[in-house]
Amino acid sequence: MLFLMYAVKPALLWLLRRTGNIEDGPSQSMISLILLIALASAFFTAIIGVHAIFGGFMVGLILPRENSFNIKVTEKLEDLIGAIFLPLYFTLSGLKTDIGLLDSGIAWGYVAAALSRKFGTQSRTQLG
Repeated sequence: MLFLMYAVKPALLWLLRRTGNIEDGPSQSMISLILLIALASAFFTAIIGVHAIFGGFMVGLILPRENSFNIKVTEKLEDLIGAIFLPLYFTLSGLKTDIGLLDSGIAWGYVAAALSRKFGTQSRTQLG
C-alpha cells in the first residue's frame, strides 16, 4: 500500500502530465496501464493475505482527481467491466458456493422466504 502511495502515484501523475492525459482525457494506452496496475495491485494484496478487491480499491484512490480524470477513467472502463469482469465474478462466486451447507429445514426456509419475497414483490408491482 505504501508502495502505491509513494512510488506508483507520483510516477503515474508524472506520466499523465507529461503525455497530456489529464487535460485531454485518458488514452487507450493509459487505460491499459491503469488496468494493469489495478490487476497487479489486486494480485499482490491477495498474496499478502488481504482480499484482492482492496488492491483495486487502492489504485482507485491514487488516480488523480484533476479535471475529473478519475470519472473519465471510470466511464471508459464501465463497458469492459460489465462485459467481462462482472460475469466472471458471478461465475467464480457461483462455483465457490457450497449448496451442501443448506442441510437443514431452517436454511431452506430462509431460501424460500427470500425467493418468495423477490418474486412476490416483482409480480405485485407488475400487476398494478
